Amino acid sequence: MAERDSMANALQQPVGFNAAAINPTVLYENDDRVFDRQEEIQWLERRYISKGSFATVYSVVHPTSGEKFVQKQIKKRSRVPMAEFRRWIENEIEIIRKVSSNHHMVKIFAQYWLEADGTHDLVLYPFANQGNLRDLLAAFSTSPDQTAILRRIFGCLASSLDFLHTREIFARHKDIKPENLLIHNGQLVVTGFFGIAQDEEPRNGKADVFSAGLIYLDILAAFLPPLKPIVDEMDTYSMPTQMAVLEKVQAILYMHVALENTGPISPIIFMVTAAMLCFHPIDRPPAAEVRQRVGLCQELFCDRCSFESQSALLIQRSPFDSEFLYVSSASLDRHLQHLQHLLAPTHSMPLFTHF
Repeated sequence: MAERDSMANALQQPVGFNAAAINPTVLYENDDRVFDRQEEIQWLERRYISKGSFATVYSVVHPTSGEKFVQKQIKKRSRVPMAEFRRWIENEIEIIRKVSSNHHMVKIFAQYWLEADGTHDLVLYPFANQGNLRDLLAAFSTSPDQTAILRRIFGCLASSLDFLHTREIFARHKDIKPENLLIHNGQLVVTGFFGIAQDEEPRNGKADVFSAGLIYLDILAAFLPPLKPIVDEMDTYSMPTQMAVLEKVQAILYMHVALENTGPISPIIFMVTAAMLCFHPIDRPPAAEVRQRVGLCQELFCDRCSFESQSALLIQRSPFDSEFLYVSSASLDRHLQHLQHLLAPTHSMPLFTHF
């Protein structure tokens, strides 16, 4: 009985708890250390959150400040040489530090190697006190606060992606999905793994643009439930194999614009989303253009992004804006008729009957 009680008590302790640890080390900002095992580091609390393909994530509480951080523990895969793993980690740290000047990017508090465990741990902030976009979408209730947060993601994600793809930084996020878009104090925080592009050809950022388009589609479906069936068809945050699926999505988005049925969201967002979800990467707009077009709806940005976007619009006005954003009804009708004809053999009922 005593042994069973002892085991139960141990299971109730936070992950990594070690009451017998001798002189554990307290980490401070900008620390870059090497330890043998996790137990050598002192946290007031350490709890498991989730595990992904690249890392295991914990929440940790600093023992002196009481501040909460995210601990991302990245384990070397067995077939990857240690030298290659270290280079990959160094690249990630370099790009996170480069992008940390942006107010929507996650930042590094400290980092350390655990030699015996074969892991590298990043201690990141802020710790998202309102979960991630997936959580918000699952609990969305059209309350004013939730509505404001979701609407700002359109602008702030466009702004963040444009920042990542600038010539000075040129990073690809490579893992844009709702779980990596955190909400802290009502604001977007972008986390996940980044990658430095090997060259500067435009195609390097187009996968990010596509993934961001899926995010936009998810948010549009929260405001307009009739869009939910096509979101269910796009059930993966990777490139669909069939062009017809994407053309169907684009046609439905254009139909909402033609019928002036865009709910509380500007028709500009529907048009931009359709462009971001083009099957061929060359047909998708670059991140700078997405930000420019979304920038015509300043209410979709936080205050800092709104100011930056207005400044960018003064410089980057495109001669094709009016053609892209203000499509005539006749033009939309021709586009929809073409897509209806193209997709008709693959559907047993008219494409838009559920609207």
